[in-house]
Amino acid sequence: MPSDYLQKAVIALLNGYDAVTAVWRGYYTVDNSVSRLLKFMYDLYSDVFIRGRFLGNGFPIITSNNLVIWRKILDLVDGFCECTGEDLNLTIKLRSRGYRIGLIDSIVYSEVPQTYLAFKKQFSRWLFNGIWSLKHDLKLILTSREVTIWEKIDSILWMLQIPSTSFVPLSILITIVLSVIGVLIPPISITLLEILNTSISAILGIILLLFFKKMGYKTWDFLTNMAKAISLMILISFPMLVYSIESLITDEWEWIPTPKGPSPHHMRIGSFKDLVHELFAILILVIAMVVLILYKQLLTTIYVLSIMLIMMYSLRFTIPQKALVKQ
Repeated sequence: MPSDYLQKAVIALLNGYDAVTAVWRGYYTVDNSVSRLLKFMYDLYSDVFIRGRFLGNGFPIITSNNLVIWRKILDLVDGFCECTGEDLNLTIKLRSRGYRIGLIDSIVYSEVPQTYLAFKKQFSRWLFNGIWSLKHDLKLILTSREVTIWEKIDSILWMLQIPSTSFVPLSILITIVLSVIGVLIPPISITLLEILNTSISAILGIILLLFFKKMGYKTWDFLTNMAKAISLMILISFPMLVYSIESLITDEWEWIPTPKGPSPHHMRIGSFKDLVHELFAILILVIAMVVLILYKQLLTTIYVLSIMLIMMYSLRFTIPQKALVKQ
């Protein structure tokens, strides 16, 4: 934390806020391809999804790596929950009762994971937190008269942001099934939605590029990191689909601190057990390709092949290269 963090936080509380937080940036102690990519992804995540929500009067999220709150307010909302997503739960309890959450002009640095397996453990916990809040806290925020309609909508979007990665493998599987049964061209309504989605994504990409250039990223670095980030998210989306189903069924989730810094050998390389979902997904795609070839679905075969190649490329992140421990 910067040396003036607490001073800024207390001033904000004295000026009427009930709790305050700050955006954060990533840093790494082990320099490799994974840690560098995750720093880029987390910098984007923090500024866009956290700072952006405050600037847009959306659902003001408290980040768990920094928080300053009046003790009496914390007691009034029954403190921290006995759950893995205490920051999201606390945010919902505060806003549903009308308490003000502020964002101070400060940047906190948080270490990012340095292996794919460590990132996967962290990401799966975030996914569970979102689904847990949907099951237990959604009613609290939706029935509150202290929360605006936009905040209510935005809170749902926040809870769904990690579970929504499950839509990627679902869309791939649906595309394969539709091709096999002979449905190749989507209805006009779906086509229009796809065009709208592509247009919005392109505009967002341009905005992010301009934003990140101000943060010091060069255009080529931004484009290559975005491509790597997308490929990594496609890979991790398959285990997230499994974890989403598990999270809907059970409230029990083992809380494991995210491994950071130099990792044990098994966390660097990974075993079959650690990567069973990813490897099984690739096997399913291979089988799907064989079926599509038999049904003479050339375009869909190329589509599935491209997804499989992206996943195999992303698997290299399970064995980071050029690791250098920073002193």
